[in-house]
Amino acid sequence: LFEIHEPSKKVFGIDEGPRVFEARCQAHAKSLVLLVDGVFQMLTNCPEQMDQVFQQLGAKHAQAGVHPGLFPHMGAAIAHTLQTFMEEELNEDEVMAWGQVYGALAFEICQHIHMDEVDDDDDDDEEDVDMEGLSQGMGAVSIDQ
Repeated sequence: LFEIHEPSKKVFGIDEGPRVFEARCQAHAKSLVLLVDGVFQMLTNCPEQMDQVFQQLGAKHAQAGVHPGLFPHMGAAIAHTLQTFMEEELNEDEVMAWGQVYGALAFEICQHIHMDEVDDDDDDDEEDVDMEGLSQGMGAVSIDQ
């Protein structure tokens, strides 16, 4: 993520030192895995609670200063990670499926990020987000490597 979108480091606490930065990165990675697992569990057991969860996640992201424009970059980083580090190479359908899962989660979270709550000191970090495109996949950002 940080290689393709340097400003993302601020959201993860780079200005607060390497220990804080590393701790937040690790916590976010764990939270992302738990979110995907939790959503699949909720789809089966209690889908009526999903909107409440996405509202809370949107508020939490806004409080952390996350602009919806960061989500496509995160999607591209996740796609790159899956394609690079999986034991078996993902086929095109699997890549598309992961993109759709991430896109749907990101879309729902972004629907609940109220921009008046985002503490954003750097206006240049803001980007227009294609919400329809985001809901369809990992976002329009690519990693050239």
